[in-house]
Amino acid sequence: MKVGLIDYSCNVDHEDLIGQVTVETGQQIFTQPSGVIDPEHGTAVFGEILAADNGFGITGIAPEATGIFYPCVSINGRGRAASAILSAGDSLSVGDVLCLPLELGGAPFWTSSTYGTLLSTVADLGITTFTAAGNGGYNVTGGTGVTTITVGACWPGRQLPLPIDDSLTIPGPAYPGDAYCRSSNSNYSSDGSIVTAGWGSAVCTLGYGTLFREDGTPNRNYIQSFSGTSAATG
Repeated sequence: MKVGLIDYSCNVDHEDLIGQVTVETGQQIFTQPSGVIDPEHGTAVFGEILAADNGFGITGIAPEATGIFYPCVSINGRGRAASAILSAGDSLSVGDVLCLPLELGGAPFWTSSTYGTLLSTVADLGITTFTAAGNGGYNVTGGTGVTTITVGACWPGRQLPLPIDDSLTIPGPAYPGDAYCRSSNSNYSSDGSIVTAGWGSAVCTLGYGTLFREDGTPNRNYIQSFSGTSAATG
């Protein structure tokens, strides 16, 4: 199975991804952080999915899968999110997966009718697509006709010690118990546009360099606190 990832940048040579991830044909990745371009973000999402089962670091959900990185900003194409979606639809096959863990102005990408149509077209080809709900913390509607799976973020029940950071809980009691609890920064929907949720706090994955094997080399960095709807989508 192939897993496609559309993001701004990624360290595809990370020690837990090397040999598993290729870059979209004809594109070069911006690897220097600048504004929204953050190589660690794409690395972290890919790590959740593909990190190798190699005896160190972490192991992803599907370590035997291969990945293709589709940069939505590249040295060749600059801003090219639409082209990245089209390219993924062309190079992925039935049963493959496409992950879009980015937001568009705090909202899901399908809030743009152009991107919504493109994502639905890719999904209609038999490619399972996942799109981040966005971190605006508000109600988003109108996506029920889009066939991508939109993912919100939650935190797990019975989280100990009890959270002291209000950003981890929905408004209300400090500890809501064992029930599902939406992360307060995650968008939600009143019409079913957001159909599922993933773990959106304290995700252990690649990148950012705050956990172990931290030696100043981005391709050996790990983190224990990746969060938000990006983490949930991965």
